[in-house]
Amino acid sequence: MASGLPTVVDAGALALLPRRLAPQVILTPHAGELQAVLAKRKVRATRRDIEAAPTEYARIAAELTGATVLLKGAVTVVASPSGALFSQADATPWLATAGSGDTLAGILGALVATLADDDGDAAIDRIGVPVQDKWAAIAAAAALLHGLAGTRAAKFGPIVVSELPQHLGAVLADLLTAPPSRTQFTN
Repeated sequence: MASGLPTVVDAGALALLPRRLAPQVILTPHAGELQAVLAKRKVRATRRDIEAAPTEYARIAAELTGATVLLKGAVTVVASPSGALFSQADATPWLATAGSGDTLAGILGALVATLADDDGDAAIDRIGVPVQDKWAAIAAAAALLHGLAGTRAAKFGPIVVSELPQHLGAVLADLLTAPPSRTQFTN
C-alpha cells in the first residue's frame, strides 16, 4: 500500500489496515467486516445498522479511511473518498455464499491491474467519471460483472462458486455487444 500501487483488501486483511489509506486501496467488506473497520475508528454501528443504511456507512468508511469502499450486500455499494457513490443490484441472492467474495476480489484485482495506468484514466474519463473516482468506478464495474455472472450461473441451478468464473466470458460478450447506453455518473 505504501508503494502507491492499487490494492484490493478483503476478509482478514481488513483488520490489519493502517488508519489512513489512499483511494487506490479498495476495501471489500461485508457489513460485519465494515463494523470492525468502523469500530477501529471509533464509529459505533451494528451490523444491522450498516445493512439498513449501506450508502451512509460506506461513505463514512471511505471518508475516515481515505480508501475506496466496496460494501458487499444485497445491493453492493461503492463509495469513493470524494463522496461519489455507485450501487449495483444486478445479482442473485445465491451469491451470498462462502467463496463468492473471493471471486469478486479476483474480478476486481484483474480490472485494477488492467486499468491501473494512465490508459485506465483515459478510459474512465471517456465514460464521464472524474479521475478521482476511477477506483470506485472500477470497483463498481467488478461488482456488476460479479452480479451478472452470478445471475447467469443461477439459470442453471444453485451456484457452485468455483464454477462462477466460467460465466464471466459470456457476461463480457453480452456487455460488449449491447447497444451503448447514456449512463451519467454524479456525486
